This record gives sequence, structure tokens and C-alpha cells, in this order.
Amino acid sequence: MEEVFTEIATHSNDILNEIVLVLNEMEEVFTEIATHSNYILNEMVLVLNEMEEVFTEIVTHSNDILNEMVLVLNEMEEVFTEIATHSNDILNEMVLVLNEMEEVFTEIATHSNDILNEMVLVLNEMEEVVTEIVTHSNDILNEMVLVLNEMEEVFNEIATHSNDILNEMVLVLNDMEETETEVPALDTPANTSWRPAILAFLLQLSERYSVPGLRTYFKVPTDMAWGTLENGSWNGMVKMVHSNQVDIAISEFTMTKNRLDVVDYTMPLLFKSSNGDLGAEDPQPPLSKNVKGYI
Repeated sequence: MEEVFTEIATHSNDILNEIVLVLNEMEEVFTEIATHSNYILNEMVLVLNEMEEVFTEIVTHSNDILNEMVLVLNEMEEVFTEIATHSNDILNEMVLVLNEMEEVFTEIATHSNDILNEMVLVLNEMEEVVTEIVTHSNDILNEMVLVLNEMEEVFNEIATHSNDILNEMVLVLNDMEETETEVPALDTPANTSWRPAILAFLLQLSERYSVPGLRTYFKVPTDMAWGTLENGSWNGMVKMVHSNQVDIAISEFTMTKNRLDVVDYTMPLLFKSSNGDLGAEDPQPPLSKNVKGYI
């Protein structure tokens, strides 16, 4: 036990020394805390002062807010009162509208039967009309068949007579070839002479297809020209035909594009080699160097 107490006495000194050290450290800490606690307390005082100002501001404005809320509530009360007052009028109006709608629907229901009956009548009439159309369409088709048959006969007649006309023209040409026909002397375009065969051909046509009371006149162009395009205007015989001064011009005419734009040619009745040189009297380029015909 003595050893134990001796051990305890030895260690108790160490423990006491340790306690003294700890107490010294705690003294320093408390001193530090006391030093900083003043700073912290000052900060807390500042914060509390700011909070007091904020709460004072809130209290001040809260009165304004409460006053505004009171005003809003008063206005809402007036609005609700107005709504309650007018809601009765609105309900009465709705009742009137519903009554009118009921009358309208009743009227529609009443007239719908009449409308259906009218529709049935219309459909019946349409059926009759369609039936009539179908009936007449057959008649129309039959009429069209008759017309087509008549047209076929007409075209056949035209074809028959066109052959007769061509045959007559052949006879006229043959007559002209076999018979020397004396023709009256006429003034002729410059730098050329009218061929007797041309006038004979014209005379034969006028005699063979003459109409009672209809006379044939011969006219020579005053400018004595076949017809050239100068400054956008035609002269000579082409001008006379184009302006309907005469019905036909008889002469040797070179077929050119410009002339074909304003007059019609017959089929070529004369073929003449020009060797590329048409002469001064016919300066327009031909469609072919060796073809000339009659208008």
C-alpha cells in the first residue's frame, strides 16, 4: 500500500501540474473570449438597431397597407353588391332568352315537317326532270346522228364537186393550150409583158363560172408593180389584193415569205427557172429559186 500511495503521490504531482497547465490555457481562452465578446456584443447591438429600424418601417407601412386593404375590401363589397343587384336582371334576361329559344325550336320543329315535305316535292320534280332529260337525250343523240349523216353527205358532195372543179380547171388549161386566144391589149407593169395565156386563163374562168348580173373588171396597178414591201407598206398588185381593191391578181409571182404573210397563193401553175437571178422587177428572195406561181 505504501508503494501504491507513493505511486499515487508521484503521479498526483504530475496530474496537478497538468491541471495547472490546463487552467492556464483556459484562462487565456476566457481572456480571448472576453476580448472578442465585446466586439460580438457591439455587432449584435448594431444588428438589433437595424432590426428595430426595419420593424419600425414595417409597422409604419403596415398601417398604409392595412388602409389600402380596407379600401380594396370596400370596393370589392361595392362590386359584389352591384353583381348581386345585376345578377337578378341577368337571370331574368336569361329566362327570357331561354323562352325565346324554346319558341324558336318549337317553330323549327313545326316547320321542319313542312320543309321535309317541300324537299320530297323537289326531289320528285327533280326525278321527273332527270327522266325528261334522259328521254330527250336519246332524241338529241338521234338528232346528232342525223346531223352527222347529213354532214357526211355534204362533205361527200363537196368532195365530189371539188373533183369537178379541178376537172373544169384542167379543161380550161387544155382549152388554153389547144386554142390561141386573142386578148385585149392592156398596160403592163414595168420591165415585163403580160403573157396571153394568163389573160386567156382568166377570161376562160370568168366565162365558165359567170353569174347573171355579175360583171368581171380588169384593173392595172397605177404604180405598175407586182408588189414589194417598202418602209412597212406594200405596193403594186400585192397591195391591191391585200387591201381588197381586187379579188385576185393574175401574173407570175415569186412565192416569198413576206408575201405569204399578207396574201394567199393558188397552187403553183407555172414553174420557171430563174438561175438565182430574179431581176430588178422582183427583188424579194423566193422560197425556192425555180418556183413561181399565181396569186
